[in-house]
Amino acid sequence: MKLYRFPYSCYALKVQCLLGLAGLRADVEDVPYGDRSALVKLTGDLYVPVLVDGSGTVHVDSRAICQFIVAQAPQLIPAPLDGPVWAYADFCDNVLEDPCFKLAAPAIRRSFPRPADRALYTLIKERKYGRGCVEAWEASATSLREAARAALAPSERTLRASAFLFGARPTLADAALWGQLAMLRFGSISPEAQCQSSKNTTWMHWTTGPATRTWVSRHGPNRGLSPRYSSPMLRPPTQASWPSTTTILRWLRKLIWNRFARPLVV
Repeated sequence: MKLYRFPYSCYALKVQCLLGLAGLRADVEDVPYGDRSALVKLTGDLYVPVLVDGSGTVHVDSRAICQFIVAQAPQLIPAPLDGPVWAYADFCDNVLEDPCFKLAAPAIRRSFPRPADRALYTLIKERKYGRGCVEAWEASATSLREAARAALAPSERTLRASAFLFGARPTLADAALWGQLAMLRFGSISPEAQCQSSKNTTWMHWTTGPATRTWVSRHGPNRGLSPRYSSPMLRPPTQASWPSTTTILRWLRKLIWNRFARPLVV
């Protein structure tokens, strides 16, 4: 199988995580933001994620791709929790995604090394959200962080009593939440820069509560939800202001929940 993605896309990261939870091996191709010809050739469209399965069938739309994966690994939506698990995943993709995406967007735009890609990113966002939207989101970061914290508060309470969102084993819901938090990590400024204006020492203090942070740290490096990589696929586009690839990977591995015997290898 092969997954086409943008490395910061919460929807693609959700799918990649779910593949790992299902024990399915997939190659990953990062699509250049300004050259989506591979996507057009496969689907006639411009959007990620796209999954090509072993038979060559092309799957589009993250929810439909998740349905395809779950059909092969039904333990990821254990009965009788089908409704609540899907509802939580949809909550992540819609309600939680809104403040998380807006928080991440300014830094994601800065990560593109080519001015043309930064201009294209701005154009696409402004066509949907209005002129100056990215700058407005950066100026509203405090209120957006509070919105994200409010949206995550029920999950925080759940994780005080449960290893994962729906019990002792992870589900689609955990993959959906992972996608949002990984997008925040990709798009956030460094912990050191954040600490210049906060006594807290990690990015997670901006958006999550202590139980969620404990949950992330408990499932630490190389023990589960994290895909394992034979190459540094999760690096952002090269830019002098970004930390090293090793640092980015270390942040991401601390972020994700690692508890599975057969993580995704790409």
